[in-house]
Amino acid sequence: TELGYVRQNENTSRYGLTYKMLALGQRVPQHSTVIQLAHPLLQQLSEQACETIHFAERSDTNIRYIDKVIPSSGVVVMGSCLGMELPMYSTAVGKSMMADMSRQEVEDIWSRSQIITYTPNTVSSLPELERQLADAQDQMDVLSDTISSQEQVLEQTCQAMDYFWQVN
Repeated sequence: TELGYVRQNENTSRYGLTYKMLALGQRVPQHSTVIQLAHPLLQQLSEQACETIHFAERSDTNIRYIDKVIPSSGVVVMGSCLGMELPMYSTAVGKSMMADMSRQEVEDIWSRSQIITYTPNTVSSLPELERQLADAQDQMDVLSDTISSQEQVLEQTCQAMDYFWQVN
């Protein structure tokens, strides 16, 4: 409480975070080499695709959003925020990560996840997830056949970042 990152409610004696903690969290992307390298490429991809682009890392059975770029055109924006964690099985970015994993790794993630049906379209069975991952892999194969040089740079950067996260 002395430094101003938490405050104590006088009525309940419970502690809560202050906006100073939010300011501290906002500084993380400024000091992350990985995010600094990826952000301009995410911006290009966002403008070309006219889509919100998320940059995420794996956090056990979840993904954690570490950067986000919203295109300048008026598109519908997903209600995500930096630092937010969601189950891998329930997000597009999580499924794209899982599409490159072995069947055993996918089964392990599934078995350790608390399966919650967030919407009628949320995957609720392992066979359905496996079908979606196969479809995602097929789409990535088609995309890789037609990928541009800028997208190849992004892919190489993501692979380098994946290596960076594994080593550090």
